[in-house]
Amino acid sequence: MIATVLRRLRDLDSVVRSACIDVVAEISSRITRPSFTVAFLRPFMDALTLEQDVNVQIGASLCLAAAIDAAPVPDVESLRRITLPRLGKLLKTDSCKAKAPLLVLIGSVVSVGGASSRGVMSWLVPCVVEFLGSEDWNVRKACAEALGKVSSMEKDLASHHKVMYTTDYLWHTTSILIGKNDEFLKKGSEPVLVIESKGHALHAFVNQKYQGTAYGNGSHSPFTFKNPISLKAGKNEIALLSLTVGLQTAGPFYEFVGAGVTTVKINGLNNKTIDLSSNAWTYKIRVQGEHQRLHLVDGLNNTKWTSTSEAPKGQALTWYKATVDAPPGDEPVGF
Repeated sequence: MIATVLRRLRDLDSVVRSACIDVVAEISSRITRPSFTVAFLRPFMDALTLEQDVNVQIGASLCLAAAIDAAPVPDVESLRRITLPRLGKLLKTDSCKAKAPLLVLIGSVVSVGGASSRGVMSWLVPCVVEFLGSEDWNVRKACAEALGKVSSMEKDLASHHKVMYTTDYLWHTTSILIGKNDEFLKKGSEPVLVIESKGHALHAFVNQKYQGTAYGNGSHSPFTFKNPISLKAGKNEIALLSLTVGLQTAGPFYEFVGAGVTTVKINGLNNKTIDLSSNAWTYKIRVQGEHQRLHLVDGLNNTKWTSTSEAPKGQALTWYKATVDAPPGDEPVGF
């Protein structure tokens, strides 16, 4: 039956393709023998990697994604060790004409646990993130959905290792509701925000007000942020800007070192400790200045800067620009 489906993937009719996808999903949901790898993974991966026909690539990607989604026991180990690396390489090649369906397939692999290791995440997320800037709306949509599956499969807060090749900055944002009759408000006491991080630094904001900074050091990057905060009755927004300052890229088990926020708690909230780690969090990569390309020549020159004789103090997230005369000689200069 799968051989028949493979022959029909060249068909230009999208109705035929949809029927093929439905048939594969139905078969996958009902059979356990032969193995998932033999029945689905091998034939569809061969079609996807060996065929140059765009319709075959689209159909093979979507059929395999449907098989993974429907399978009672997909071969997760093979998906993680063999399939996902092949898909990542294929995504970057010019021979792959079906980028959006391939991203859908990657999302299906992720959703069954095929990316559940730091080693996989360290290359997969930067690889997928590249396509957020695609001119093709379908590719951008599939990319966003794949990244969403990455996020939903993580039990803890999104680890900073996921975006380390894209930026050094990752925003975490959540909110908490406080009742107007809560005891700590009546007493005028301040709960304590406690954040555990694997490194390297962090700025904390509550209701858009800067609360403080914490960081590790060169020999021990993990740290704890602990600071009293003022909360109001109603909705309170907590925003954390996690920073990395150089990540290890070599050495034994370097991919397991990781970085970023691991737990967020509030102590002393009506004599209780509230764990926000499992809250619904939203994430944003890069700070605004990076989006404006202030670190590049074109963005630097196209931005209106404010002149001052003395640099402002106590202002978080401020970009500074200075013009200096190069010292004589040809030796390296450190800033």
